[in-house]
Amino acid sequence: MNSNQTPPPEGEEPTEREELRTRDIVMRYFEDSALWPVLLVILAHVVAVVAFILLLAARDRNFGAIGAAGGLVYLSFKIMRWEWREQRMLRTLSVTVVVIWILSAVAAYYGHKYHFL
Repeated sequence: MNSNQTPPPEGEEPTEREELRTRDIVMRYFEDSALWPVLLVILAHVVAVVAFILLLAARDRNFGAIGAAGGLVYLSFKIMRWEWREQRMLRTLSVTVVVIWILSAVAAYYGHKYHFL
C-alpha cells in the first residue's frame, strides 16, 4: 500500500493486496546466508524422504510409493517450468531439484546395498 492511500473501510477488501509470492518466500533461503543452515537441514530431510520413497518404489514395488514418486516427478517438472517462465532460464531452484534427485538416488542405492534404509 502506498503512503498516500488510506486503508479501506471495515468490511471491504483492499483493491490491491500485496501478497507474498512464492519467489519471495522460497528464494529468501537461498539469498540470505544466515538462513543457509536452515536450508541445508530442510534439503537433507527432503533427500531422506525422497530416498525412502524411491527405495520403497523400486525394491518393494509399493503402489503408494510409486504414486508418491510419480507425484514428486510431476512436482519437480512443475517447479522447473515455473522457474523457466519467471526467469527465462533454469537457475537456483532447478539445480536444487536436480541435486535432490541425484542425492536421493545415491542414498537409496547405498541404503539398499548396506541395509540401512
